[in-house]
Amino acid sequence: MARISKIFPVFLMTAALFLGAPQTAQAFEADLVAIESMGVEAFLPAAETGDVEAQTMTGLAYLTGIGAEQDVPTGLDWLKKAADDNNDAYAQFVLGKILASDTIPGIPADPAQAKIWLQKAVNQGVQDAGRVLTDMKDADTATETPDALRSKAEKGDAAAQYRLSMAHYFGTDGFEKDLKASLKWLGEAAHGNDAAAQLLLGLRLMDKGYDTDGMIWFKRAVAQKNAEAEYRLGLYYLRYDMSGQNYGAGWRLLQRAAEKGDTRAQKILYSGD
Repeated sequence: MARISKIFPVFLMTAALFLGAPQTAQAFEADLVAIESMGVEAFLPAAETGDVEAQTMTGLAYLTGIGAEQDVPTGLDWLKKAADDNNDAYAQFVLGKILASDTIPGIPADPAQAKIWLQKAVNQGVQDAGRVLTDMKDADTATETPDALRSKAEKGDAAAQYRLSMAHYFGTDGFEKDLKASLKWLGEAAHGNDAAAQLLLGLRLMDKGYDTDGMIWFKRAVAQKNAEAEYRLGLYYLRYDMSGQNYGAGWRLLQRAAEKGDTRAQKILYSGD
């Protein structure tokens, strides 16, 4: 990865390795882009030395089969090292999110265990963990049929388009794994003004070297006050924008993310790092 366009998107997507665990579901999905791009070999050495964020990324790689050959027991072992041995909130959230439903092929849902891990994450301030718990308790949040989800997406429902994109990405919820279709629906959702889709599309474009186009979508997510996009763009401006022209904007973006409860942004602001 000699080109600068390939270097700083990687840091954007794996900032957790240096600055603390991500706090949102969107961070989880963005981290999959980094794992897919870099492979498990980029994280395994640090994981073996006890780095908690690297353990989480390694676990995700093995669990999902993204960036590594799928090995569910090994993936669970690495995630539990981070979630249990090191009491890491993000790893707890990831475990709970994965076990809450049939999100990942080969990993059956285990609602009882999911609630345990999600509650631990909630106790450490991960707001998205609380949302997943609420959905699990709501009897009306049954999984949509594939036909119903596709129908919503085809009618222009941006949230459904985003869910359909992720279903094709993983090959779940009755859909075949189809990366081309996943990217198509991600683009539709981004054009439909879904902030999570805009963030993820921006990251994917930047990872492929389309930095200008990727930044456009990144900024659209920021314009919608998406906290994850604010954190990642703020970090980019502070750490990896070689021009230095956006340094002040970087601090302001981190302040906005911190006000929304992002502990990574708070740590940078309070430490002055």
